[in-house]
Amino acid sequence: MYEHYQTIPFPFHRIEAPNFELSVEWNLRELYGYIATWPGLLEYEKNTNANVLSQLELDFISAWGDINAKKTIKWPIYLLVGQTD
Repeated sequence: MYEHYQTIPFPFHRIEAPNFELSVEWNLRELYGYIATWPGLLEYEKNTNANVLSQLELDFISAWGDINAKKTIKWPIYLLVGQTD
């Protein structure tokens, strides 16, 4: 599904990039705040008049547990690095 920039045209000599990861400690409210900024979600909600996070709130709470508890959220950062010859 995700090809991490490996299939886009890139007119430079590719250089192997190190692995990077973003890591934060968030409670459920902080995670909601981040998800609420996703452009795809905002566009979907604009086009459908839906409030996706509200619809999923009970599922999130059930999965999260104590909504004030901080949990580690991690996601990889992918880079396409190159140099001219």
